[in-house]
Amino acid sequence: MITTYQQFKSIAKFDQIIITDTQTQTGYIKFLHQLWRTLQSNNDPNAKETLQGYIKHNLLDSEYDLQSIIQDTCILCHKDVKPYKLKYHEYAVHYKYDYLLNTIEYKFRNIPKHKIITENLRSNKIINPDVNIDSQIVQNILESLVNDSNIILNYKQLCYNILVKRPTEIFTFYDYSNNKFHLTTWITDTLFNLRSSEFRCVIVKDQDLKDDNKVLERLKLIPNIIVNSKSKNMYDIPKFEKYINNNKTSIQQHFQDQTKTFNHINDLFCKTNLLFCNFLKWICT
Repeated sequence: MITTYQQFKSIAKFDQIIITDTQTQTGYIKFLHQLWRTLQSNNDPNAKETLQGYIKHNLLDSEYDLQSIIQDTCILCHKDVKPYKLKYHEYAVHYKYDYLLNTIEYKFRNIPKHKIITENLRSNKIINPDVNIDSQIVQNILESLVNDSNIILNYKQLCYNILVKRPTEIFTFYDYSNNKFHLTTWITDTLFNLRSSEFRCVIVKDQDLKDDNKVLERLKLIPNIIVNSKSKNMYDIPKFEKYINNNKTSIQQHFQDQTKTFNHINDLFCKTNLLFCNFLKWICT
């Protein structure tokens, strides 16, 4: 007969449980090399992940005393803790395990148990923690796409501001195109998939800066502004396509999955099996 927390733990194979409220049995549960999961209130009929639910699910084939296990767990695991608030430059990412990515140093570290980082903060994409990934390929591709080196420097600063260090003053980047705004797509996709909870940039059209007072007022609160403008074009698509065609093999060698190809320009830095990780490193280093 299973009656204790330790007996339950030996069968369920989780790493640790923290109970923050013994009345509702809310708290957190952690499995090895993973982020914490939230234990929802046992009083909530719509709750899907509860302490009681984990006990029942993991002890299906065992004889156990549910209330005794709950009581023992609440006594042994009760702690007054709060979720860890990720710093501006920190991201919870996943490869085979969960890691904490520090974009200032571009280092991936195992997440200490005492930092209660929950699964809802984990990046949407699998990110290879290999710090030796080549980022020069990103620079080469950007130089084939955009002729002006100052634009690339400004773009890198924008990306750094968004993912690494919040600027002290408002930073504005103009993305000029008569068709698709590729540089905008790449950085906003990266930010979205790293799951930052902060509002770090805003995208506006150039006419909005002139015509809409509400937009202008709102921009005062946002550290990074991306202006999409069709007043001119900064993309040299023929040059880009020529570079890609002439360097297909060498570019493909940098793909996370070298069996893959890409069908659209945006795929290059948006897909993790292509050059997403290279693009991320290029931003941070």
